[in-house]
Amino acid sequence: MAALQKATALTILTVALAAGLAARADDYPSRPIKIIAPFGAGGPTDVYTRAIAEELRKSLHQTVVIENRPGAGTTIGTDQVAKATPDGYTLLMISGTQCVNETLYSKKPYQLMRDLVPVAPLIDTDLVLVVPASLPVKTVPELLALARAKPGTLNYGSSGPGSNYHMAGELLKNLTGVDIVHVPYKGSTGARTDILSGQIQMLFDSVPTMAPTIKGGMVRALATTGKTRSAILPDVPTFDEAGVPGFNATLWVGFMAPAGTPQPIVDLLNRTITEIVSRPDIKEAWEKTGAIPIAMSQPQFKSFMDAEIAKWAKIIEGKPHSCNQLALRRRTQMNRRIFIVAATLLTAFVPAAHAEWPERSVRWVAALRPRRRQRSDRAGRGRRREQAAGTNHRHREPAGCRRHRRHARGRTRGARRLHVSDRCRGHHHQQPAGQGPALQR
Repeated sequence: MAALQKATALTILTVALAAGLAARADDYPSRPIKIIAPFGAGGPTDVYTRAIAEELRKSLHQTVVIENRPGAGTTIGTDQVAKATPDGYTLLMISGTQCVNETLYSKKPYQLMRDLVPVAPLIDTDLVLVVPASLPVKTVPELLALARAKPGTLNYGSSGPGSNYHMAGELLKNLTGVDIVHVPYKGSTGARTDILSGQIQMLFDSVPTMAPTIKGGMVRALATTGKTRSAILPDVPTFDEAGVPGFNATLWVGFMAPAGTPQPIVDLLNRTITEIVSRPDIKEAWEKTGAIPIAMSQPQFKSFMDAEIAKWAKIIEGKPHSCNQLALRRRTQMNRRIFIVAATLLTAFVPAAHAEWPERSVRWVAALRPRRRQRSDRAGRGRRREQAAGTNHRHREPAGCRRHRRHARGRTRGARRLHVSDRCRGHHHQQPAGQGPALQR
Protein backbone atom coordinates (compact mmCIF):
# COMPACT_ATOMS: atom_id res chain seq x y z
CA MET A 1 0.00 0.00 0.00
CA ALA A 2 2.81 2.40 0.92
CA ALA A 3 4.66 1.55 -2.29
CA LEU A 4 1.54 2.26 -4.33
CA GLN A 5 1.06 5.64 -2.64
CA LYS A 6 4.73 6.52 -3.28
CA ALA A 7 4.46 5.60 -6.97
CA THR A 8 1.25 7.63 -7.30
CA ALA A 9 2.92 10.66 -5.70
CA LEU A 10 5.90 10.41 -8.05
CA THR A 11 3.57 10.19 -11.05
CA ILE A 12 1.64 13.25 -9.96
CA LEU A 13 4.89 15.16 -9.37
CA THR A 14 6.22 14.22 -12.81
CA VAL A 15 3.00 15.29 -14.53
CA ALA A 16 3.01 18.57 -12.58
CA LEU A 17 6.62 19.31 -13.56
CA ALA A 18 5.92 18.51 -17.20
CA ALA A 19 2.85 20.75 -17.14
CA GLY A 20 4.89 23.53 -15.52
CA LEU A 21 7.63 23.28 -18.14
CA ALA A 22 5.07 23.25 -20.93
CA ALA A 23 3.35 26.31 -19.48
CA ARG A 24 6.71 28.06 -19.07
CA ALA A 25 7.63 27.23 -22.68
CA ASP A 26 4.25 28.52 -23.89
CA ASP A 27 4.80 31.83 -22.09
CA TYR A 28 8.41 32.15 -23.31
CA PRO A 29 9.74 34.77 -23.43
CA SER A 30 8.04 36.71 -20.66
CA ARG A 31 11.08 38.79 -19.66
CA PRO A 32 14.30 40.08 -21.28
CA ILE A 33 16.77 37.57 -22.74
CA LYS A 34 20.49 37.97 -22.02
CA ILE A 35 23.15 36.84 -24.51
CA ILE A 36 26.66 36.38 -23.10
CA ALA A 37 29.35 37.11 -25.70
CA PRO A 38 32.73 35.85 -24.37
CA PHE A 39 34.57 38.02 -26.88
CA GLY A 40 35.78 41.60 -26.97
CA ALA A 41 33.57 44.32 -28.40
CA GLY A 42 34.06 45.41 -31.99
CA GLY A 43 35.06 42.08 -33.54
CA PRO A 44 33.07 40.21 -36.19
CA THR A 45 31.44 37.95 -33.60
CA ASP A 46 30.26 40.96 -31.58
CA VAL A 47 28.98 42.79 -34.68
CA TYR A 48 26.77 39.96 -35.93
CA THR A 49 25.62 39.12 -32.40
CA ARG A 50 24.19 42.61 -32.03
CA ALA A 51 22.60 42.37 -35.46
CA ILE A 52 20.79 39.13 -34.63
CA ALA A 53 19.79 40.48 -31.19
CA GLU A 54 17.81 43.27 -32.86
CA GLU A 55 16.07 40.77 -35.16
CA LEU A 56 15.25 38.49 -32.21
CA ARG A 57 13.72 41.44 -30.39
CA LYS A 58 11.39 42.03 -33.32
CA SER A 59 10.47 38.36 -33.73
CA LEU A 60 10.02 37.45 -30.04
CA HIS A 61 8.62 40.83 -28.96
CA GLN A 62 11.01 40.94 -26.03
CA THR A 63 14.17 42.85 -25.14
CA VAL A 64 17.46 41.08 -25.93
CA VAL A 65 20.55 42.31 -24.04
CA ILE A 66 24.17 41.66 -25.09
CA GLU A 67 26.77 41.31 -22.34
CA ASN A 68 30.45 41.03 -23.31
CA ARG A 69 32.42 38.80 -20.92
CA PRO A 70 35.84 38.25 -22.55
CA GLY A 71 38.81 36.68 -20.82
CA ALA A 72 40.72 33.42 -20.32
CA GLY A 73 40.16 32.31 -23.91
CA THR A 74 36.33 32.58 -23.65
CA THR A 75 36.20 30.28 -20.60
CA ILE A 76 34.92 33.00 -18.23
CA GLY A 77 31.81 33.81 -20.23
CA THR A 78 31.21 30.20 -21.21
CA ASP A 79 31.39 29.04 -17.58
CA GLN A 80 28.91 31.74 -16.56
CA VAL A 81 26.30 30.43 -19.00
CA ALA A 82 27.04 26.78 -18.13
CA LYS A 83 26.13 27.56 -14.48
CA ALA A 84 23.09 29.71 -15.30
CA THR A 85 19.50 28.67 -14.72
CA PRO A 86 18.32 26.51 -17.69
CA ASP A 87 15.21 28.54 -18.46
CA GLY A 88 16.12 29.94 -21.89
CA TYR A 89 16.76 33.49 -20.64
CA THR A 90 20.57 33.17 -20.70
CA LEU A 91 22.20 32.25 -24.01
CA LEU A 92 25.82 31.94 -25.12
CA MET A 93 27.51 33.03 -28.33
CA ILE A 94 29.62 30.08 -29.45
CA SER A 95 32.41 29.87 -32.02
CA GLY A 96 35.23 27.56 -32.98
CA THR A 97 37.29 28.91 -30.07
CA GLN A 98 35.22 27.00 -27.52
CA CYS A 99 35.56 23.83 -29.58
CA VAL A 100 39.34 24.25 -29.60
CA ASN A 101 39.38 24.83 -25.84
CA GLU A 102 37.86 21.40 -25.23
CA THR A 103 41.26 19.89 -26.08
CA LEU A 104 43.59 22.83 -25.44
CA TYR A 105 42.56 23.34 -21.80
CA SER A 106 42.18 20.10 -19.88
CA LYS A 107 41.25 21.79 -16.58
CA LYS A 108 38.10 23.82 -17.15
CA PRO A 109 35.16 24.34 -14.79
CA TYR A 110 32.81 22.96 -17.45
CA GLN A 111 32.56 20.56 -20.37
CA LEU A 112 31.09 22.14 -23.46
CA MET A 113 28.84 19.38 -24.78
CA ARG A 114 27.87 18.15 -21.30
CA ASP A 115 26.99 21.45 -19.59
CA LEU A 116 25.57 23.28 -22.62
CA VAL A 117 23.19 22.38 -25.42
CA PRO A 118 23.57 23.61 -29.03
CA VAL A 119 20.70 25.81 -30.23
CA ALA A 120 21.38 27.16 -33.74
CA PRO A 121 24.22 28.45 -35.96
CA LEU A 122 24.34 32.03 -37.19
CA ILE A 123 27.08 32.84 -39.74
CA ASP A 124 30.20 31.41 -41.33
CA THR A 125 32.93 33.64 -42.73
CA ASP A 126 36.32 32.99 -44.29
CA LEU A 127 39.63 34.08 -42.83
CA VAL A 128 42.32 35.79 -44.88
CA LEU A 129 46.10 35.59 -44.47
CA VAL A 130 47.72 39.02 -44.74
CA VAL A 131 51.32 40.23 -44.53
CA PRO A 132 52.74 43.77 -44.23
CA ALA A 133 53.18 45.64 -47.49
CA SER A 134 56.91 45.87 -46.70
CA LEU A 135 57.41 42.08 -46.59
CA PRO A 136 58.98 40.92 -49.90
CA VAL A 137 56.46 38.15 -50.62
CA LYS A 138 53.41 38.25 -52.86
CA THR A 139 52.19 34.64 -52.87
CA VAL A 140 51.85 31.77 -50.42
CA PRO A 141 54.70 29.74 -52.03
CA GLU A 142 57.03 32.73 -51.64
CA LEU A 143 56.01 33.08 -47.97
CA LEU A 144 56.62 29.37 -47.32
CA ALA A 145 60.01 29.57 -49.05
CA LEU A 146 60.98 32.50 -46.81
CA ALA A 147 59.79 30.65 -43.70
CA ARG A 148 61.85 27.57 -44.63
CA ALA A 149 64.92 29.69 -45.38
CA LYS A 150 64.64 31.46 -42.00
CA PRO A 151 63.01 28.98 -39.59
CA GLY A 152 61.73 30.44 -36.33
CA THR A 153 62.05 34.08 -37.44
CA LEU A 154 58.64 34.79 -38.97
CA ASN A 155 55.83 35.30 -36.45
CA TYR A 156 52.07 35.53 -36.70
CA GLY A 157 49.66 37.23 -34.31
CA SER A 158 46.31 36.19 -32.93
CA SER A 159 43.74 37.33 -30.38
CA GLY A 160 44.96 34.69 -27.92
CA PRO A 161 45.69 30.96 -27.51
CA GLY A 162 42.91 28.78 -28.88
CA SER A 163 41.33 31.52 -31.01
CA ASN A 164 40.29 30.90 -34.60
CA TYR A 165 43.25 32.97 -35.79
CA HIS A 166 45.72 31.00 -33.65
CA MET A 167 44.45 27.66 -34.86
CA ALA A 168 44.56 28.77 -38.50
CA GLY A 169 48.28 29.38 -38.03
CA GLU A 170 48.71 26.00 -36.38
CA LEU A 171 46.87 24.35 -39.26
CA LEU A 172 49.26 26.03 -41.71
CA LYS A 173 52.22 24.71 -39.72
CA ASN A 174 50.66 21.25 -39.59
CA LEU A 175 50.06 21.05 -43.35
CA THR A 176 53.29 22.64 -44.58
CA GLY A 177 55.82 21.87 -41.83
CA VAL A 178 57.09 25.47 -41.62
CA ASP A 179 58.51 26.86 -38.36
CA ILE A 180 56.68 30.10 -37.55
CA VAL A 181 56.21 31.64 -34.10
CA HIS A 182 52.85 32.39 -32.49
CA VAL A 183 52.49 35.80 -30.81
CA PRO A 184 49.26 35.93 -28.73
CA TYR A 185 47.62 39.29 -28.02
CA LYS A 186 44.92 40.32 -25.57
CA GLY A 187 42.37 40.77 -28.32
CA SER A 188 42.60 41.32 -32.05
CA THR A 189 43.13 45.09 -31.94
CA GLY A 190 46.79 44.88 -30.95
CA ALA A 191 47.54 42.29 -33.63
CA ARG A 192 45.90 44.42 -36.33
CA THR A 193 47.94 47.44 -35.26
CA ASP A 194 51.22 45.51 -35.32
CA ILE A 195 50.61 43.96 -38.75
CA LEU A 196 50.26 47.48 -40.16
CA SER A 197 53.55 48.61 -38.59
CA GLY A 198 55.40 45.41 -39.50
CA GLN A 199 55.98 44.25 -35.91
CA ILE A 200 54.55 40.86 -36.91
CA GLN A 201 54.93 39.28 -40.34
CA MET A 202 51.66 37.34 -40.67
CA LEU A 203 48.09 37.59 -39.46
CA PHE A 204 44.93 35.55 -40.00
CA ASP A 205 41.82 37.71 -39.66
CA SER A 206 38.20 37.61 -40.74
CA VAL A 207 37.40 38.79 -44.25
CA PRO A 208 34.73 41.35 -43.18
CA THR A 209 37.15 42.98 -40.75
CA MET A 210 40.27 43.03 -42.93
CA ALA A 211 38.72 43.75 -46.36
CA PRO A 212 38.83 47.59 -46.06
CA THR A 213 42.50 47.47 -44.96
CA ILE A 214 43.38 45.19 -47.89
CA LYS A 215 41.60 47.38 -50.41
CA GLY A 216 43.39 50.42 -48.96
CA GLY A 217 46.77 48.86 -49.76
CA MET A 218 47.99 48.87 -46.14
CA VAL A 219 48.47 45.07 -46.07
CA ARG A 220 48.83 42.40 -48.74
CA ALA A 221 46.37 39.48 -48.89
CA LEU A 222 47.88 36.12 -49.87
CA ALA A 223 45.03 33.61 -49.52
CA THR A 224 41.61 32.98 -47.99
CA THR A 225 40.75 29.92 -45.94
CA GLY A 226 37.41 28.91 -47.49
CA LYS A 227 36.66 26.31 -50.12
CA THR A 228 35.74 29.00 -52.66
CA ARG A 229 36.93 32.56 -53.21
CA SER A 230 35.40 35.30 -51.11
CA ALA A 231 32.75 37.40 -52.83
CA ILE A 232 34.28 40.66 -51.55
CA LEU A 233 37.90 39.59 -52.28
CA PRO A 234 37.52 37.85 -55.64
CA ASP A 235 41.16 38.46 -56.64
CA VAL A 236 42.57 36.62 -53.61
CA PRO A 237 43.04 32.86 -54.17
CA THR A 238 42.09 30.17 -51.70
CA PHE A 239 44.75 28.08 -50.00
CA ASP A 240 43.81 25.16 -52.23
CA GLU A 241 44.55 27.30 -55.27
CA ALA A 242 47.73 28.66 -53.68
CA GLY A 243 49.28 25.21 -53.22
CA VAL A 244 48.16 24.15 -49.72
CA PRO A 245 45.40 21.57 -50.31
CA GLY A 246 43.14 20.60 -47.44
CA PHE A 247 43.33 23.97 -45.67
CA ASN A 248 39.89 24.85 -44.34
CA ALA A 249 39.55 27.10 -41.28
CA THR A 250 36.59 29.44 -41.13
CA LEU A 251 35.11 31.61 -38.40
CA TRP A 252 31.61 30.43 -37.54
CA VAL A 253 29.25 31.73 -34.84
CA GLY A 254 26.21 30.16 -33.18
CA PHE A 255 24.11 29.92 -30.02
CA MET A 256 24.11 27.56 -27.04
CA ALA A 257 22.00 27.35 -23.87
CA PRO A 258 22.57 25.76 -20.45
CA ALA A 259 21.99 22.03 -20.32
CA GLY A 260 18.52 21.22 -19.08
CA THR A 261 16.82 24.01 -21.00
CA PRO A 262 13.32 22.75 -21.97
CA GLN A 263 13.33 21.32 -25.46
CA PRO A 264 10.30 23.41 -26.59
CA ILE A 265 12.29 26.57 -25.81
CA VAL A 266 15.33 25.24 -27.69
CA ASP A 267 13.13 24.38 -30.67
CA LEU A 268 11.50 27.82 -30.60
CA LEU A 269 14.88 29.58 -30.59
CA ASN A 270 16.21 27.36 -33.38
CA ARG A 271 13.15 27.96 -35.51
CA THR A 272 13.21 31.73 -34.95
CA ILE A 273 16.93 32.11 -35.73
CA THR A 274 16.64 29.90 -38.82
CA GLU A 275 13.77 32.05 -40.12
CA ILE A 276 15.83 35.22 -39.59
CA VAL A 277 19.00 34.04 -41.35
CA SER A 278 16.95 32.61 -44.23
CA ARG A 279 15.33 35.94 -45.09
CA PRO A 280 16.53 37.31 -48.46
CA ASP A 281 17.22 40.80 -47.09
CA ILE A 282 19.40 39.44 -44.25
CA LYS A 283 21.32 37.14 -46.60
CA GLU A 284 21.96 39.90 -49.10
CA ALA A 285 23.09 42.42 -46.47
CA TRP A 286 25.43 40.00 -44.66
CA GLU A 287 26.91 38.48 -47.82
CA LYS A 288 27.95 41.95 -48.98
CA THR A 289 30.18 42.14 -45.88
CA GLY A 290 31.67 38.67 -46.42
CA ALA A 291 29.51 36.72 -43.91
CA ILE A 292 27.39 33.78 -45.06
CA PRO A 293 24.25 33.03 -42.97
CA ILE A 294 23.89 29.32 -42.19
CA ALA A 295 20.77 27.42 -41.17
CA MET A 296 20.71 24.02 -39.46
CA SER A 297 18.35 22.07 -37.27
CA GLN A 298 19.32 21.59 -33.65
CA PRO A 299 20.56 17.98 -34.14
CA GLN A 300 22.53 19.01 -37.23
CA PHE A 301 24.23 21.83 -35.33
CA LYS A 302 25.16 19.41 -32.55
CA SER A 303 26.75 17.02 -35.06
CA PHE A 304 28.61 19.95 -36.63
CA MET A 305 30.07 20.97 -33.25
CA ASP A 306 31.13 17.41 -32.45
CA ALA A 307 33.00 17.29 -35.77
CA GLU A 308 34.72 20.62 -35.04
CA ILE A 309 35.92 19.42 -31.64
CA ALA A 310 37.33 16.22 -33.17
CA LYS A 311 38.98 18.14 -36.03
CA TRP A 312 40.96 20.51 -33.84
CA ALA A 313 41.78 17.80 -31.31
CA LYS A 314 43.80 15.96 -33.98
CA ILE A 315 45.85 19.09 -34.71
CA ILE A 316 46.43 19.98 -31.06
CA GLU A 317 47.37 16.45 -30.00
CA GLY A 318 49.67 16.17 -32.99
CA LYS A 319 51.67 19.28 -31.96
CA PRO A 320 51.22 19.74 -28.20
CA HIS A 321 54.19 22.03 -27.63
CA SER A 322 53.23 24.49 -30.34
CA CYS A 323 49.87 25.05 -28.67
CA ASN A 324 51.01 24.99 -25.04
CA GLN A 325 52.93 28.15 -24.21
CA LEU A 326 53.52 27.02 -20.63
CA ALA A 327 55.31 23.87 -21.77
CA LEU A 328 57.47 25.98 -24.09
CA ARG A 329 58.52 28.26 -21.25
CA ARG A 330 59.35 25.30 -19.02
CA ARG A 331 61.48 23.74 -21.73
CA THR A 332 63.36 27.04 -22.18
CA GLN A 333 64.00 27.30 -18.44
CA MET A 334 65.29 23.73 -18.33
CA ASN A 335 67.71 24.41 -21.18
CA ARG A 336 68.94 27.47 -19.33
CA ARG A 337 69.60 25.47 -16.15
CA ILE A 338 71.47 22.78 -18.08
CA PHE A 339 73.71 25.44 -19.61
CA ILE A 340 74.44 26.96 -16.18
CA VAL A 341 75.41 23.57 -14.74
CA ALA A 342 77.66 22.79 -17.72
CA ALA A 343 79.35 26.19 -17.49
CA THR A 344 79.88 25.81 -13.75
CA LEU A 345 81.47 22.37 -14.12
CA LEU A 346 83.69 23.65 -16.91
CA THR A 347 84.97 26.57 -14.84
CA ALA A 348 85.53 24.33 -11.81
CA PHE A 349 87.36 21.41 -13.42
CA VAL A 350 88.99 23.03 -16.46
CA PRO A 351 90.59 26.24 -15.15
CA ALA A 352 92.89 26.58 -18.16
CA ALA A 353 89.96 26.66 -20.55
CA HIS A 354 88.22 29.16 -18.28
CA ALA A 355 91.27 31.44 -18.37
CA GLU A 356 91.19 31.53 -22.14
CA TRP A 357 87.54 32.53 -22.35
CA PRO A 358 86.83 36.12 -23.30
CA GLU A 359 85.95 38.26 -20.33
CA ARG A 360 82.59 39.10 -21.90
CA SER A 361 81.56 35.42 -21.98
CA VAL A 362 82.52 34.93 -18.33
CA ARG A 363 80.37 37.86 -17.28
CA TRP A 364 77.50 36.51 -19.35
CA VAL A 365 77.68 33.09 -17.69
CA ALA A 366 77.72 34.72 -14.26
CA ALA A 367 74.68 36.81 -15.16
CA LEU A 368 72.72 33.68 -16.05
CA ARG A 369 72.92 32.38 -12.49
CA PRO A 370 69.91 33.16 -10.33
CA ARG A 371 70.30 36.18 -8.06
CA ARG A 372 69.51 34.12 -5.02
CA ARG A 373 72.64 32.07 -5.61
CA GLN A 374 74.71 35.23 -6.08
CA ARG A 375 73.52 36.62 -2.75
CA SER A 376 74.33 33.39 -0.94
CA ASP A 377 77.80 33.32 -2.53
CA ARG A 378 78.53 36.85 -1.40
CA ALA A 379 77.34 36.08 2.12
CA GLY A 380 79.48 32.95 2.26
CA ARG A 381 82.56 34.79 1.06
CA GLY A 382 82.00 37.49 3.68
CA ARG A 383 81.80 34.96 6.54
CA ARG A 384 84.89 33.14 5.37
CA ARG A 385 86.83 36.40 5.12
CA GLU A 386 85.83 37.41 8.65
CA GLN A 387 86.89 34.03 10.04
CA ALA A 388 90.29 34.28 8.32
CA ALA A 389 90.82 37.81 9.71
CA GLY A 390 89.76 36.83 13.22
CA THR A 391 86.92 39.36 13.38
CA ASN A 392 83.93 37.05 13.48
CA HIS A 393 81.64 38.78 16.01
CA ARG A 394 79.35 36.48 17.90
CA HIS A 395 77.00 39.21 19.02
CA ARG A 396 74.26 40.51 16.71
CA GLU A 397 74.92 43.91 15.14
CA PRO A 398 72.43 46.41 13.77
CA ALA A 399 71.61 46.17 10.07
CA GLY A 400 73.02 49.62 9.47
CA CYS A 401 76.38 48.61 10.90
CA ARG A 402 76.57 45.51 8.70
CA ARG A 403 75.78 47.58 5.63
CA HIS A 404 78.45 50.10 6.63
CA ARG A 405 81.05 47.36 7.08
CA ARG A 406 80.12 45.66 3.80
CA HIS A 407 80.45 48.94 1.91
CA ALA A 408 83.81 49.76 3.49
CA ARG A 409 85.19 46.27 2.95
CA GLY A 410 84.31 46.42 -0.73
CA ARG A 411 85.88 49.85 -0.99
CA THR A 412 89.18 49.01 0.75
CA ARG A 413 89.52 45.44 -0.50
CA GLY A 414 90.06 43.85 2.92
CA ALA A 415 92.07 46.61 4.53
CA ARG A 416 89.49 46.51 7.37
CA ARG A 417 89.83 50.20 8.15
CA LEU A 418 86.34 51.39 8.91
CA HIS A 419 84.99 54.76 9.83
CA VAL A 420 82.45 54.72 12.64
CA SER A 421 79.17 56.29 11.59
CA ASP A 422 76.47 57.53 13.91
CA ARG A 423 74.62 54.23 13.55
CA CYS A 424 77.77 52.25 14.42
CA ARG A 425 78.68 54.13 17.61
CA GLY A 426 78.41 52.00 20.69
CA HIS A 427 80.15 49.01 19.04
CA HIS A 428 83.74 47.84 19.45
CA HIS A 429 85.20 46.46 16.23
CA GLN A 430 88.17 44.34 17.19
CA GLN A 431 91.01 44.03 14.72
CA PRO A 432 93.88 41.59 14.75
CA ALA A 433 97.28 42.85 15.87
CA GLY A 434 99.42 44.47 13.22
CA GLN A 435 96.52 45.47 10.93
CA GLY A 436 95.93 49.01 12.14
CA PRO A 437 94.57 50.65 15.27
CA ALA A 438 91.37 49.47 16.83
CA LEU A 439 88.32 51.60 16.34
CA GLN A 440 87.41 53.97 19.12
CA ARG A 441 83.95 54.83 20.33
